[in-house]
Amino acid sequence: MKLRNLVQKLNPKKEPMPGTETLEWSVKLPCMAEAALQDVARYARLSFARAYGQRRIELLQRECIYLLDTIHRYDLSLECEIDLRTLGVECLQDILIGLFTEYPDQVLMDIKMPIVQFSKEKAKFKNQLELIDAEFKRLGVELDLQSSIKVEFVHFLSMKTSTYQTADFFSQILDGIIDKFHPNSTANIDNRLFELLTVIGFNSVNMANCYVKAIMATAATMPNVYDQIDFLQRRLEHFQFPPFKKKKCRLNFNQISCVEMLHNKIDVELRCLRQREKRERPAAQPASAPQGFTAPYQQGSYKIRFTQSVDVLAYMIKLMVAIELIEPGVKTELMRCVAGMFQTPGSGAGGIAPGSFQTRYKNVVQSTAVSTKTILSKMMKEIDKEFF
Repeated sequence: MKLRNLVQKLNPKKEPMPGTETLEWSVKLPCMAEAALQDVARYARLSFARAYGQRRIELLQRECIYLLDTIHRYDLSLECEIDLRTLGVECLQDILIGLFTEYPDQVLMDIKMPIVQFSKEKAKFKNQLELIDAEFKRLGVELDLQSSIKVEFVHFLSMKTSTYQTADFFSQILDGIIDKFHPNSTANIDNRLFELLTVIGFNSVNMANCYVKAIMATAATMPNVYDQIDFLQRRLEHFQFPPFKKKKCRLNFNQISCVEMLHNKIDVELRCLRQREKRERPAAQPASAPQGFTAPYQQGSYKIRFTQSVDVLAYMIKLMVAIELIEPGVKTELMRCVAGMFQTPGSGAGGIAPGSFQTRYKNVVQSTAVSTKTILSKMMKEIDKEFF
């Protein structure tokens, strides 16, 4: 690459370039970026030479980054050399911009970006952070949530350089947060920020702890422990089968993903809540009966405790009806019978409302089907373990 010759000649340890050579480079440089991109385009767009074109793109990108970092370190004194370095930097940056514009899916994202470019990105991030900080205070965002976001940006801005992937990740966070400040969407700002950070992959331990704290605070406002268990069960299923595609990029690749982190923490809280509910449950006091007398069973005197949600119970009954394991008869009576026999987390002491159970029976969502499939798989494994 001819630009490498220019960088070598500008080395302050070597003799200064003659004026004629400096002028010659000044004339050539504006056209060199376009020529380099055209050379890559000849191969990148040909199907039979696609692998070679990919290699050319990667080599050109690495070369430009290396030359930019090298020329950035030079301590030049002559004005003509300083001007020539400026032209060289602009030419190299134009090549990188062209590569990212024309071949966004082929450029390397996991390599360090040039120091001069990262400095510009940091200046932009600092301006956006000042805006975000002011909006956080105006909207009264939870202080722990603010801190968990800011501490990661402080660490990022203290770096000398960064990979393109990391810089793009933080840029997505900033853009997403700023979007949440839209005048028409400032309600429940904390929850909206939590959801945004979860979707993006902001797997910070501090953020996860703050999110779980907010979820538990919401659960604490519910009237009884059964409603709290049902609420946490739904949040657990939300993080186990998130309604969004998990992104490959994340804040810290040395830690588990954000949804896995939240799922594990909610699972612990749910287990603790169930243990508390068992301790607080009053012990049954059987009434004394004459010797040899067996009281007739009456529906409602005992309820089977089903550890999953009402949705899962309703879908399992629906499957048994579908494969003719249960004869439904009058479905309204079946719904009333099952609802009276079972108790699920969140259903309360009165059991399941028949109307609610019938609604869940008719309207099955995908997350319920996934949870039920997991339970049935466990049952099949238990059969294999016991008999095969």
